[in-house]
Amino acid sequence: MKRRRVLPWLVLAGMLLGIPGLSRAAGLEVQVVEASNTAMGEDERLGPLLPQLRAFYRYTSFRLLERRVLSRDGGTVPMPGGRRVVVSRVDGRLRVKIQGKDRVLLEGTYRVAPGEPLLVGGPRHREGVLIVTITAVP
Repeated sequence: MKRRRVLPWLVLAGMLLGIPGLSRAAGLEVQVVEASNTAMGEDERLGPLLPQLRAFYRYTSFRLLERRVLSRDGGTVPMPGGRRVVVSRVDGRLRVKIQGKDRVLLEGTYRVAPGEPLLVGGPRHREGVLIVTITAVP
């Protein structure tokens, strides 16, 4: 009986702590979102992310520009203006790099729990900014 109670905690701890053997089962969904205070409104394709975007960013319009599912090891997703976001796994964490045409605009390493999106505010774009969301998916 006790064995059944321990297993879920081990799985949860592995996800939160980034233990490589447990976290490798997930792919990565990367979305590039344009946020602005224009009359463009909200893109319903963003679904459950909309409340989080509204809570973290003071913009009234959110539009999905790109959505890709990457392998569990990461990859590259194009962004407007010749930029790109590069995502890779390092020791159970995600390394995120937003690259411009000639320089790195942002670089960081983050811990992500499966199913919980990481929101990364990116560079200016048109009348607003680009936001990158990354979610570990099964």
